[in-house]
Amino acid sequence: MEDRKMLDVEQTDGRARTYLQRSAGELPRSPLHSIMKWILEQLNLGHFEKLRDSQGDIVSMTIGRSSPRASSSGDEALEQGMSR
Repeated sequence: MEDRKMLDVEQTDGRARTYLQRSAGELPRSPLHSIMKWILEQLNLGHFEKLRDSQGDIVSMTIGRSSPRASSSGDEALEQGMSR
């Protein structure tokens, strides 16, 4: 049997965000690998927004709670998260 972790759902400002690890932690107290794991998780679950410059290059990204995928319900967010 495959050992699968369950996603949690957090509702913020009418949008739902899924996650395995709620917080990235804080440098230097948290280990870098833990923070990188959180960043990769957020990118994989689609919780990011890109900012492009005038040439169309991505020059900045917002990740995590400030940029959840467009899910209005916890059930929808879980379904989207489990499909990734």
